[in-house]
Order: sequence, then C-alpha cells, then structure tokens
Amino acid sequence: MSSNRIDRVNSEIQKQLAYDICEYFSSDNSLVTVTGVDVDKDFRHAKVYVNALINVQDYVAKLNKNKSHFQQIISDKVPLKFTPVLEFVVDDSTENIDKMLSFTDDRKN
Repeated sequence: MSSNRIDRVNSEIQKQLAYDICEYFSSDNSLVTVTGVDVDKDFRHAKVYVNALINVQDYVAKLNKNKSHFQQIISDKVPLKFTPVLEFVVDDSTENIDKMLSFTDDRKN
C-alpha cells in the first residue's frame, strides 16, 4: 500500500477525531488535542496520540473507555473499507521536547 494513502487516512481520522473529541469534552472546558494518528498498513488498527493541559491520563482513559463511540463516528464520516480499532495513547513527544529545551537552557547558563 502506498504510504501516501496511509498519510491521507491518518490526516482524515485526525481531523475528524479532533473535532469530535473537542465536542465530547466541551462541557469540561478542557483542552484535549489529537496530535497524531498512526494507522496500520492494513487499516485495521490505529493509534491516536492525545495531549491535554491537565490530567492527560484521565482523558486518555475516558477516550479508551468510549472508543466504540469514536469508531462509529469514523465509520460514518471517513470512507474506508474497514474501520480501524482505535487505541488512544498519551503523546509524550511534547514532554520530551520540553526536557530537551530545559537541558539546553541549563547548558547555556
């Protein structure tokens, strides 16, 4: 399969989930963002990377508990032969960037 197609599917799922997760948590007045999606080559599974300003683990647990709701939305709105099984995970890449920046700041001083 073309990696270009996988990239397009990743992007479409990310856009759709970003919108729906924002609506899902709108009553919490929270900022939960979908930072990326990685769909397997066979489109059967997808890791959804999520970040939040506070309590990110709690939000990821809520998302995984209700993943069938989001899979149904993907099934309805993203035209695919198979709807991937979603797995929400914490995106710690921003934490790693923050650690690297603080390390370089410490080295300068």
